[in-house]
Amino acid sequence: MNRTAKAFLALTAAVHVALAAWIRRDARARDADASPWDLLTALTGVFGLAGYLRTRRRAN
Repeated sequence: MNRTAKAFLALTAAVHVALAAWIRRDARARDADASPWDLLTALTGVFGLAGYLRTRRRAN
């Protein structure tokens, strides 16, 4: 695997982890269970984020 591919994979992994962390933080602020969403986001990235954003409750 060349250097560019390794850098791309590392960046992708970092973005997935950052998105999952944001979802966990947002869900806690809304008193919701983030477990399924942060796992799905860590595995699928923006697809998990999109699912979470569609189903989350609005802040009061």
